[in-house]
Amino acid sequence: MWTGNAMGTYAAVQYYHGSCPSALKAQADYLSYLAGVERKRPEWDSWSIPWMTDQLLHYERTITYARIAILQTREGKIADAEASWKAAETSAVACGWKDPSREHIREVVNAADSHLRAIEGKAEPRGAADKPQTP
Repeated sequence: MWTGNAMGTYAAVQYYHGSCPSALKAQADYLSYLAGVERKRPEWDSWSIPWMTDQLLHYERTITYARIAILQTREGKIADAEASWKAAETSAVACGWKDPSREHIREVVNAADSHLRAIEGKAEPRGAADKPQTP
């Protein structure tokens, strides 16, 4: 069972490293997860989803739809990419972005990609991971 954070991370890594088909599937799976989270809106303030807000939900959708659009463009699916860009722009407006243009959205996606590139390979083991574990 995937957690939301793991699904979002997996979708980002697939977008960055995966083949277009696997990256598109990961993005679609994450959008499905976000739809499920939205259906649980009454629980957002409770223990089950205490970190979710409308703004965060729309932000995640914006980035995910943009990644889908970029992947679809790479695959030559221009009409599909246009529909995905429109969904990204709609989500950016719902999120309250002052500039919901696809150019700005692409800048945000590129910044996230730059962050992934910067931390890639710099992961360190958690504390005491290099020491033998005793039961």
